[in-house]
Parts: sequence; C-alpha cells; structure tokens
Amino acid sequence: MIETLRWLGILTITAFRDQRDLALENLALRQQLGVLKRKGVPRLQRKDRMFWVVLSRIWPLWRKALHLIKADTVVGWQRKGFRIYWARISQQKSAGRCPVSSEVRALIKRMATANPYWGAPRIQGEQLILSPEISERSVSLLRPRDRVSPLSSWALAALMKR
Repeated sequence: MIETLRWLGILTITAFRDQRDLALENLALRQQLGVLKRKGVPRLQRKDRMFWVVLSRIWPLWRKALHLIKADTVVGWQRKGFRIYWARISQQKSAGRCPVSSEVRALIKRMATANPYWGAPRIQGEQLILSPEISERSVSLLRPRDRVSPLSSWALAALMKR
C-alpha cells in the first residue's frame, strides 16, 4: 500500500513538472547508469565530471537526480575548475624586460665612464634622443658601479689641501 502511494506521488509530481526538467532528470539518470555499466570498478572520468558541472549550472534540481556521488563533490569540481581557470588567466604572459642590445649597453658604459658625474636620469635623458625604448631603471642597472661619486671626490680634495 505504501509503495503504491509512493509511486502515485511520483507520478503526480512528474505529471506537473515541465518537459525540460523531466528530460534533464532522465539524462542525469542515464548518465549514472552508463557509469555503473562500465567494466571493472565504476570510476568517473573527466567527461562525467564535466557533465555534472554543466548540468548543475543549467538545472536547479540536479541534486535530486544525483545518486552515484555526493552533491558536495560536484561543487568541489566546480571550484577546482574555477581555480584552474583563474590560475591560467593570471599566468605571466612574457618573462622579464625586453632585452637591451649590445650597442646600447656599450654606449651606456662609454657615457658613464666619460662623464663620471652623470647619474642614471641624465644618461637616460641622453639615450632618449637615440633609442626611446630604454628606461631609467635599465640604465641604472647597466651603468658601471665603480664610478666616483661627486661628494667623495670633493671630500678627498678638501682633505688633501690640509
């Protein structure tokens, strides 16, 4: 008697449900049945996971038709896909600065040794006339480090006069 009432309730619910929900439920149940019919231990493949992720996005009643796995598992797959998507989007497109040609490197070194009191901003300003692609930071990295600062030469000259 109870089984008959249960089936009668299911029949009433499905009669009032629209055709789309019924078709999606049928599709979900057939997919789970297909997984169970595979040889060996039934394991979900990538296409099965994608099926449930897509179905959970387009059908609000997907949890009712899910019997093979937990609903939290499907939500976890969605989150994992979201993390993978944004990790791929945020990956660095190019590595580092553009390379500086050897001619420009040599010119920066020549300018720095010929004019020991010029700093990176002045050398970069002069470089802008010839090649506008170099930045002040690149000039400061390429400039030789062993130059004498104006303060130390002035202090040294003052000490020698004493």
